[in-house]
Amino acid sequence: MSIQKSKESFVVHLMNNGFSRAAVSFSKFMGNNIKIASTQSGIARPDDLPVTVSGKGDLYIIVTQVIGELSGKSYLIFNEEQSHSLTMLACHASSVQVNEQMKEAVLTEIDNIISAAVISELSEGLQMEIYGDVPVLKRIPISGLKEFISKENQSMDTSASLICNTAFQLNVDKHIHPQFIWKLSEKIFDMIPSEKLSIR
Repeated sequence: MSIQKSKESFVVHLMNNGFSRAAVSFSKFMGNNIKIASTQSGIARPDDLPVTVSGKGDLYIIVTQVIGELSGKSYLIFNEEQSHSLTMLACHASSVQVNEQMKEAVLTEIDNIISAAVISELSEGLQMEIYGDVPVLKRIPISGLKEFISKENQSMDTSASLICNTAFQLNVDKHIHPQFIWKLSEKIFDMIPSEKLSIR
């Protein structure tokens, strides 16, 4: 295996471990078993953000900036139906009791919990100081997704990025499958401790 392939394999391994930790934390918060439905990783162009849109209504996108010794962002994405159903489950509320304030509080807390799980895995694996900034919730119409992605790309590193994309699925409701995308600077490959590669 080439050095670059070994580096890519190591980082993808870290991210997959992070997603597994996130699923466990997500399950504990919701009180329901949550599994990883699918995961893809790879090097992408600066303008690439593989958001898969389904359902009707608005999208709720929680953006967390990765700060410290590594730069990047995570995007936790729910459609209207998923955000409503998750809030009902988390708050043990009926459909008519759910309001916008409840949704925003639940979705932001979910992001806090599962982003922290991935960041902890990255920080431990890379032996670096990495943190998550305060998450920002953005509610946009599905028709505004292209414009949202364009604005996000303008604010990020113009070099190639590592994209890690996963989807969670709740056993209690197969229709709830939020997307969790991480976009990390390609510089991450230069930050891997040499001893981490020698043992793989």
